[in-house]
Amino acid sequence: MRTPHAIHALVGLAIAAATVVGCNADESQTPPPTIYFANDGNFEIGPGDTITLSPKVIYDRRSTYLWTIDGEPVSADLELRFASTTMHDYTLGFAIETPFGTDTANVYVSVTDNITFDKFENFEPKANRLSLVSDSANHFVTRQAVFANVINADTTQWEGFAFSNLQQQYTTVNLAAIGRLYNTSAAKANNYMSVSGSGGANVVIFDRDYTIKSIDVANDNFACLTSKYGLYAEVTDTVSGTSEIVELVGAMKTNDYLRLTAVGLDATGGEISRAEFYLIDCRFDNPAKFVRHDGWQTFPLRDLGHVRGLRLLLESTKADFPLFACIDNIKLQD
Repeated sequence: MRTPHAIHALVGLAIAAATVVGCNADESQTPPPTIYFANDGNFEIGPGDTITLSPKVIYDRRSTYLWTIDGEPVSADLELRFASTTMHDYTLGFAIETPFGTDTANVYVSVTDNITFDKFENFEPKANRLSLVSDSANHFVTRQAVFANVINADTTQWEGFAFSNLQQQYTTVNLAAIGRLYNTSAAKANNYMSVSGSGGANVVIFDRDYTIKSIDVANDNFACLTSKYGLYAEVTDTVSGTSEIVELVGAMKTNDYLRLTAVGLDATGGEISRAEFYLIDCRFDNPAKFVRHDGWQTFPLRDLGHVRGLRLLLESTKADFPLFACIDNIKLQD
């Protein structure tokens, strides 16, 4: 990688050479250069990973190039190999100059440490099931974090996190839909975490302080169908033997919602910040405007600041509403 002085010297020599040579008749019709990047110039890598940034340049003739980071020159080559162990969002500038004009473009590289749920330490998830119990005592463990997992003795009730890789298969309210993604188009086939309850057990503890750039969140199939159709049960009178259908939870109406609150925690477990995301939002007079998110959504959490942990609270305006959601892809930065 050349020094800034060397880069400026290269650029100056190239411009001088272009001035001496001049343009022939064909070159006089050459348009100015135009820069294109794949992915609209947005890239994400892990800490220590290397990415080669390769612009596509139209009308790349007798060109000089200049790459900058935070305004400081770093290279005069067409391609740039970039790596960083510091997890931040970087803006890199690329400029091209030819005898026929100039163009500039920015590239955005996000260096993040992502928690996804392909595997856990000391835990082998089973296929096509909701795994309530981990091999560790009351928690799942990744390299960066510990996820609370609290269940009762017969595993009929749980709070915190469970491992899931279930796709949507139910269009009616069915207990088997718990832990499945609500996605009417294309269900995510990879592993993710299912979240249950609104108490203190829904906690992720990190190995150090991080800024959480974002997490991916999605509706649980059972909760979302309940919001649409309500939840009913058949109750039998033990004396008369007659049965009736009883409404346990009504369908959501105007001003109802299911809200996910992310609470940033310090090293002692104390709250320092919070952010909110409405998974189901019926706070509208017109039911046609009700929102039930279908598939994965990005929940930005950078405003929580530096946190050691994260508590996820699920809250609804409806009493006894089933409090379930899905999360994946926690993006951590310094």
